[in-house]
Amino acid sequence: MIAFYGRGLYMIRQDKERFEVRIGYDIIKTIRPKSKEEYEEIQALLQNNEDLSNWKDDEGNNIIPDANLLYFFEDM
Repeated sequence: MIAFYGRGLYMIRQDKERFEVRIGYDIIKTIRPKSKEEYEEIQALLQNNEDLSNWKDDEGNNIIPDANLLYFFEDM
């Protein structure tokens, strides 16, 4: 299964093994969950349309580096 989640300029592509955070065609982050539980947690987060601006990786870095990109086209 491949699914896409997006808002504004960014998009998250999901397949069986990983999640790719993209801006246009550029991949800015690839996330490979370490367990089925972690994969399902990320999938649930995306499907619930949560605010991803504070979504962090294992090192504490924002996965989507510029929160302003999330809402760039929201008012259009």
